Amino acid sequence: MDFNFATVWEALADRLPDHGVIVQGERRVTLGELEDRASRLAGALADHGVGPGDKVGMVLYNSPEFFEVLFAAFKLRAVPVAFNYRFRGAELQEVLDDSDTAVVVFHGAVADELAGVVDELPGVDWWIRVDDGLGDGRWATDYEVAIDHEPAPRIERHGSDEFIQYTGGTTGRPKGVVWSHTHIANTAGFLAYMTVGAEQPSDLDGVIEVALAQYEKGEPSVYVCSVPLMHGSGLYAAFSYMLIAGRVVLLEDRGFDAAEFCRVAAAERAGNTIVVGDVFAAPIADEIERAAAKGDPHDLTSLEMMTSGGLTFTAGVKRRLMAALPQLSILDGLGSSEGGPWALNITFAGTDPDETSFFTATPDTVIIDPDTREVFEWGDERKGYIGFRGPQPAGYYKDPEKTAALFWEIDGVRYAVPGDLATIDADGRMHFFGRGNTVINTGGEKVYPDEVETVIREHDAIADCVVVGVPDERWGSAICAIVSCTSADPPELDEVAAHVGERLAGYKKPRRLVVVDEVRRTAAGKQDYRWANQLAAEAIT
Repeated sequence: MDFNFATVWEALADRLPDHGVIVQGERRVTLGELEDRASRLAGALADHGVGPGDKVGMVLYNSPEFFEVLFAAFKLRAVPVAFNYRFRGAELQEVLDDSDTAVVVFHGAVADELAGVVDELPGVDWWIRVDDGLGDGRWATDYEVAIDHEPAPRIERHGSDEFIQYTGGTTGRPKGVVWSHTHIANTAGFLAYMTVGAEQPSDLDGVIEVALAQYEKGEPSVYVCSVPLMHGSGLYAAFSYMLIAGRVVLLEDRGFDAAEFCRVAAAERAGNTIVVGDVFAAPIADEIERAAAKGDPHDLTSLEMMTSGGLTFTAGVKRRLMAALPQLSILDGLGSSEGGPWALNITFAGTDPDETSFFTATPDTVIIDPDTREVFEWGDERKGYIGFRGPQPAGYYKDPEKTAALFWEIDGVRYAVPGDLATIDADGRMHFFGRGNTVINTGGEKVYPDEVETVIREHDAIADCVVVGVPDERWGSAICAIVSCTSADPPELDEVAAHVGERLAGYKKPRRLVVVDEVRRTAAGKQDYRWANQLAAEAIT
C-alpha cells in the first residue's frame, strides 16, 4: 500500500463523516469532526510557513488532539515528530534541537518542563499548548485559538512522506526513527486486514472498499489503546483500526488504571487491546478477579484479543486472564521501533499457554551472524542477531553512522538488525535471548537478561523485574535482579535464586537482589537498563 494517511482519512471522512472514530471519556469524535479540526489546524500551520518536510513536534498524552496534529501535519506533507512526554527539560531540549522541530504542540502538563528550555531552542518559532488544566503555559498559543482558522486546501501527497518517532533510549541516547507513510501503512495493514479476515488492498480504492464494507456491518471493530500513542505499537494499531472504519478508544488516566480499563472496555464493547505484558496484564487480572469476588463482575465478553507490545506475558498471568475470559486469545509480538513483527506467540482461546520465551518467526525474519553477516537457514542452532526484511524505516534522522550500523544490506536485501539475539528452529520456532548489548558474561558463561527476567516475574511475590550485571571479583560480572514486590514482605535473595534454579542453569541465578517500590520502565514499557545499571551500581557500593 503506497499512500499518505491524510489522503486516506480525508476519503474516509468524505464517505463516513458521522462515523465515531475516536472516543475518550465523554468525548466522541467523528471522522467529519476530525477532518474539520485537522484541516483548520493545517491552515494555521500553513499560514505560519509550515510546508513539506517541516517538523511539527508533539509532546502530547493520548488524546484526540494527538490525531488532529498528526492529520494536520500529514495534510501539509510536513513531518510530525512524536516525543516522550516523560522527558525532563534537558532531555526535551536535546531531542527538539536534534529533530529540527519548528513548531511544538504540547499538553499543559509538560509546560513547566518546556518553559525552562524555550530560550535554548531558537529554531522553534511557535509553541501551541493544549489546555488540560495543568501547568502554566500562558507563554504559548492556546490550541483552540490556533485552530480557529480557515481550512487548508487539499493537496496531492506521497507515500514517501515521513513521520518521525523518537525512541525512549533504553540503552543509549534517544534517536529519531524515520518512517515513510508507505511502510507504516504496510505495518498497520498487517493487523488491520488480519482482524477482519480481508486481503490487504493494493490501492486507495481497495482500502475504502474494505472500510465501507466493515462500516455497513454496523458493529465497528473496537480497539482500546492502553499504551502511549507516542510509542509505535499503540499508534500503529490505532492506524490499523482507522483503516477499517473501526473505533479507537483512549483511556483518560495518564498512568494505567486497570479498573478504568475494564470499565471502558466493557462499556465500549472492545474486541482488542494492546498492553505492555505483565506490567498491565497482571493488574487487569487482579481487577477482574476483585470485581468477580465482590459480585459485580466486568462484562468483558467482547474482548477477544489482547496483544502485548514491548514486553511479553508470563504463562501464569495468561492462565489467570484466560480462566476469567474463556473467549480471550493472547498475542505476544516481538518487534522494535525499527521494524517488525519479527515473531509471534499466539495462545488461542481454550488452549494452555506455552512459555513466553518461545515464538514463531514471521516469514521476513532471519538470524544473521553478527561477525560474518552470514544469513543462517532456519534450523541452524547458532545464536545470532535477528534480521527483519519486512516493512522498516528509512533510518535514524541525521545519523548515517547509526543507520548503517543497524540496517544491513546483504546480497541486495536490506535487513533491520536491532541487536537482539535468537535462534530459529527448522519449524520457525524462535528462541529469544534478549538485546545483545545487555548480555551478562558471568564466569565465562553468557546470560541473557530477558530469559531470567521472565522466570523471576513468575514468582508469586514479585510484581516486576529487570536484570543487569554488576562487577564481581570472582565471576567478572554477577547477575543482579532489581525487583518490585506484590506485598510489603519481599523475598530474600536465596529464595529468588532457588526459584530461578528450578527452571534455569545454576549460573543464571541472581547473586544480588535490589528491592524497589517500582521497576522503572520507559513509556513504551521496555526495561530501562540505563536506570537499572546505575541503581545496581549504587546499591552494591
